[in-house]
Amino acid sequence: FSTHDFHCDEGLHGSYILDIATKGDWLFCSTDVDRPPVFFYVTALFVKALGNHDNVLRLPNFMGSIASILLIYLICIRLFNRKTALWAAFLLAVSPYNIVFGPTVFIDVLMSFFILWSFYLLCIDKAFLSGIVFGLALGTKQPAIMAIPVFICFSILLCWKSNNTFNIKPYLKKYSKWIYGCLIILALVFVWSALCQRPRFGMLGKAFSHQSSVFTLDFGSFFERARQWWQYIKLTFNSLPLNILFILSIPLLVYNSVRLFFNIEFRRKFEIIADIILIVFVYTHILLFVVFQFKVYDRYLLLISPFMIIVLARILNYIIKSPVMRNKFIKTGFILVIILSCLCSDRKSTRLNSSHIPLSRMPSSA
Repeated sequence: FSTHDFHCDEGLHGSYILDIATKGDWLFCSTDVDRPPVFFYVTALFVKALGNHDNVLRLPNFMGSIASILLIYLICIRLFNRKTALWAAFLLAVSPYNIVFGPTVFIDVLMSFFILWSFYLLCIDKAFLSGIVFGLALGTKQPAIMAIPVFICFSILLCWKSNNTFNIKPYLKKYSKWIYGCLIILALVFVWSALCQRPRFGMLGKAFSHQSSVFTLDFGSFFERARQWWQYIKLTFNSLPLNILFILSIPLLVYNSVRLFFNIEFRRKFEIIADIILIVFVYTHILLFVVFQFKVYDRYLLLISPFMIIVLARILNYIIKSPVMRNKFIKTGFILVIILSCLCSDRKSTRLNSSHIPLSRMPSSA
């Protein structure tokens, strides 16, 4: 929790937080920021309550990373079944990304927590609250907007599941509340940006403009970028067996969908469609990272790593239920291999810090 030095970005974020907590500069009158304020405000409240210390700055992300384990369990319970939920919670708990980035002052961790929380509220039919929490995700870091497609798809799927059919009018009436909740937070962010030292009315668009040529196609270095992103993608699990299973997730889930879809009850059809949505969402985002000129930082994958973990949990659930696993010895051996692979997956997690050079320590009194 407290053994690593602050990365230079963490030190910068810490300085913003301390400006709020110790100087009362809630509107950044003396600082020019290019991020929305939610993360800084949340952490500043911790500092005011618990004191000015490096570990206090880490607490919001640390608590969010732990709460995410419970949230991913509850999401999978609502969408799938208990076995999938247990696998997903376990995979997230031992994921090097969750372990390494949890006790940091990077903004992405809290953004990912808010996205998961919003997704869970959507699953339990709390559309308005889900919109508010997703607004908090956008108010934490702007790339949260990239998660909107999965919310749209699952809102349609959940509406179909609850009514056994899809009717556009009830759907719009119900999920317009999600938009209203989100707009409330965005309106507050807009007001905040207007009151800053330098008004930033395009604050949300800043996510896609602060890096030059973000949406420029980059086919010339496609294979090099694919290699770079793969180095980070595989660190989500950091285990050869788990990475192989994740790569095979598309053919395995597509095969399962074709084999079962027309011969099963409604609930299983819902699960298969949910699998397909998650697969498309995860791999589309990975492809976008590769094709467009996004800078290559491991922490950017925190946006989709929980969904990658759910996909792998679904694969493990299907494999364990397959006919070949009816033999108890084979089934037990497979489960033990996966669990041992998970428990050993963080042994090389220090490789995640390869993009965090140079490191700089921010003094507690900074």
